[in-house]
Amino acid sequence: MTLASMAVLEWPIAVAALVAAALPGVLALSGQIVGGWLTVRRETKARRRERFADALAAVVAYEEFPFVIRRRRVSMPEDERIRISTEIRAVQERLAFHAAWLHTESLNVAEKYDALIRETRHTAGDAMRRAWEMEPIEQDEQMNIADIDLSASAPFKGAYLAAVRKHLSWRRFIGS
Repeated sequence: MTLASMAVLEWPIAVAALVAAALPGVLALSGQIVGGWLTVRRETKARRRERFADALAAVVAYEEFPFVIRRRRVSMPEDERIRISTEIRAVQERLAFHAAWLHTESLNVAEKYDALIRETRHTAGDAMRRAWEMEPIEQDEQMNIADIDLSASAPFKGAYLAAVRKHLSWRRFIGS
């Protein structure tokens, strides 16, 4: 047997040995890459979930203002007007921020959020106007306010949450 024929016979063995030596490292590196990608994906999804929840929290904060206005301090009306209007402005800013962010994240979710904001501004806005026209609460037994009804926004909240669930689900890729 010649040297050339021996090299031809040993070549597959050498390749197999090389593959056997490299395979664990390649698999380990692949595992690291996939694991890192999954971790980043989970963290990104968690951040999105938190942002979606913050957007809904801003709506709920806006809905609280009819109650805040009714419970304003009688002793300092000017200070209370300034305090409450400043708080409303801050919540309006949060609503605008979340609406803008949602338009970059998902048009479907953004449309549901926009509809929720419109309904909330209509319902809670009317309740705020009526609250400013009423005398502030002065007695502890008046603290339970039953004449403010914000239930009209409930279906819009449900639609927003359904859109968020779909957006965060793998099913959004198959159109269900």
